[in-house]
Amino acid sequence: MRLGLGPICILSACVVACGSERCVQQELKYYDEALSQQLAKNGTPNAMKADKGVCVSARYASQLDLAIRQVDSYFHEVADLLKDSCEERAFSEWATKEGLRFDVRDTLRSDGSPGRRMFLLRSFSTNEVSVNTRRLTNDAPRGAFCPKEKSK
Repeated sequence: MRLGLGPICILSACVVACGSERCVQQELKYYDEALSQQLAKNGTPNAMKADKGVCVSARYASQLDLAIRQVDSYFHEVADLLKDSCEERAFSEWATKEGLRFDVRDTLRSDGSPGRRMFLLRSFSTNEVSVNTRRLTNDAPRGAFCPKEKSK
């Protein structure tokens, strides 16, 4: 299942413009790393700073905006709703073993009540979206079963 979540994430980014640099810090796991990598691919010098996120010289502000749009077009694309905590554990163990960049997030139903948890494979390029979609579709441990504990 592919879900486009870009617009949600754009709103939660913190953009800081301080003097000669512009910084973007995102709360989503791996986002800052993906943004820094995209900037580097585009030939834009950048630095990751623990308290500010990804920073560029103010003269590269338009390149930063472009890189954000590029990352938002692929970063959030590969996701699936998990059926229960057992499947969440199985997916997390599988992704860790495979060395995949992943996150598990809460979702909300349309009425605002808590929904199921979502498993997200984070992609750092459009090519990686295809690879991650295939992996999630074909390799993820769907239907994991957790045995009930026996009472003593």
